[in-house]
Amino acid sequence: MSHVSFPSFADYQSALQHPERAFSHNFLRQSSVESDLWGFPRVRSGGFALTYKLSLNDKLWAARCFHRVVRDRFMRYTEICNSLDELRLPFFLPTRYLHRGIAVQGKFFPMTLVEWVEGDSLEMYILHNLENPDKLLGLSDKFRDVCRQMEFSNIAHGDLSHRNIIVKSDEIFLIDYDGMYVPALSGKKSSELGNIHFQHPQRTNAIFNHRMDRFSSIVIYLALLGLAGESGLWRRFQSGGEGLLFQQSDFLNPHGSQLLMALERNPLTARFVPRFRQICRNSMEDTPSLEELIAAHTFEVTTDQAGSLLWNLFEKKKSKIPILYARDTAAINKLQGEIATVVGKITEVFHGQTLEDEEHIFINFGDWQQDCFTGVLWGPVLEDMKGMDLSFDSWVGEWMSIRGLISVRNKRPQIQVDAVTDCVLLGSEEKARHLLNRENASQRRPVMDDLSANKLLPVSQNSHISGSVDGSNKSDAKILRLTDMFDRQKDPSVESRINELYSKKQFKKRKKRSS
Repeated sequence: MSHVSFPSFADYQSALQHPERAFSHNFLRQSSVESDLWGFPRVRSGGFALTYKLSLNDKLWAARCFHRVVRDRFMRYTEICNSLDELRLPFFLPTRYLHRGIAVQGKFFPMTLVEWVEGDSLEMYILHNLENPDKLLGLSDKFRDVCRQMEFSNIAHGDLSHRNIIVKSDEIFLIDYDGMYVPALSGKKSSELGNIHFQHPQRTNAIFNHRMDRFSSIVIYLALLGLAGESGLWRRFQSGGEGLLFQQSDFLNPHGSQLLMALERNPLTARFVPRFRQICRNSMEDTPSLEELIAAHTFEVTTDQAGSLLWNLFEKKKSKIPILYARDTAAINKLQGEIATVVGKITEVFHGQTLEDEEHIFINFGDWQQDCFTGVLWGPVLEDMKGMDLSFDSWVGEWMSIRGLISVRNKRPQIQVDAVTDCVLLGSEEKARHLLNRENASQRRPVMDDLSANKLLPVSQNSHISGSVDGSNKSDAKILRLTDMFDRQKDPSVESRINELYSKKQFKKRKKRSS
């Protein structure tokens, strides 16, 4: 199917309004698709696939609909599913690959169906338990056991990260198996490289074996131990929704990393830091298992030019997540269905409720009547943020970055925030400029210099303002986070519904409580 163009984000959104027609399997045709604030299909993630939550006969499923080509996806998923069925490891979820799973505009496309687990992502579990070190230590032990069992089974997840680990009742579950390695795939190349803030700088597609999770498992384990020993590390180093504590810059410059210096003073992590610095400078293939690290094995540097190699890699390694200026709505609109970070100055915070009394907040980065970019807070994310005692109205005039899935309808780009950590109050225009311009040095003028013309270009995100290779401090920005946004479908009623929304007919102004 490599010669076939996959459906766009908007195409899937349109099709999934009618599951009785979209799904090829009879039992899925009877399912209902989770809706967003406006009653449209809610998308949970981007990347290789868009994830929708289905409800059927009191059971929940994740339907992952692909919008990017992987040539041998059918073969890979067949072997992955066979291995998971055979191993029956408790932290993997029942998964089925449906080669002709969903029909979009008369053509069938593959999808995966995975049992839905209702729990916290790893980052939200940490946020909810920052002041409970016993919980974090307990989870670190369980994570260690997960890594041990995968090593013993000669398999690897391929993208261990904060969003692909779900915690339910203090038990760990792994999700998103697109990049998994199982023995039957030996000799293949990796179909993805994972989140750069969890991966060794030398990782390439050629490294595809049961050892490829070793570096990311160490990164996650050290973060859990570090936070159990000092909860304040979260506020100082949490990396704005892209990682936990570590950023890629910490791996590229381990001796200059402010985070590693802090972990060196932490009684739970101090003994691991010298070895981790060495691991960052070694070849990825020489990375020890988590068990070997804990057992205090020593490792040799495999090249005399390890340090310069990392600095050369710094110039080559770029995050796939673009950074855009909030006023450049034309550029944002082009990225609908993709994950991006949007940076801008907040002009309005609107509190409202739907007619069904669903509370929400619109964060506008311009005049809402002029198709400005908007961040949307609602549901569990809004509840989490309210529990943090935040003053939302005080954000007017502040510079903020919001990370999430871009959706567009009627020229209005939006991100519906999924987690508190995806929102960062930057503190100043200078920091916003730094974030937008740090990898745009080749332009004749900085990205934000021509505000009135709105000629701003997307920038590949290498690292956040905080904790970069140049030694800048991570402790300045306040971390928040929100939900993912999606497109509106090709439906005759949509235009009027969107206009109703923005004319505040469908949403009612929420009255402020008197103090």
